[in-house]
Amino acid sequence: MSVSTTAVRLSLLFDSSSTSMSDFGKILERYEHRMKVGMDEDIFVLEAQQLGLNSRLARAGRVCPELEPSVHVFHRWYADQLIEAGIGTS
Repeated sequence: MSVSTTAVRLSLLFDSSSTSMSDFGKILERYEHRMKVGMDEDIFVLEAQQLGLNSRLARAGRVCPELEPSVHVFHRWYADQLIEAGIGTS
């Protein structure tokens, strides 16, 4: 890893009610296949993004809550965790 490389990792999480199903192995194979296909398609985009980030003209853009709602949801969740732990303020 370095400032000019990106590592992409994918994890699949299932609760115990799913993993205890008798056909879970078969279900898992389908999920893994679907995720592999998706990641293979995304690699091209991720590589292009990395090239753009390495450009001397690259500048960080502003987050757009309307187009990236999951970023706001994560920030809100994280802030709530800090507040509950007594580290942050509301």
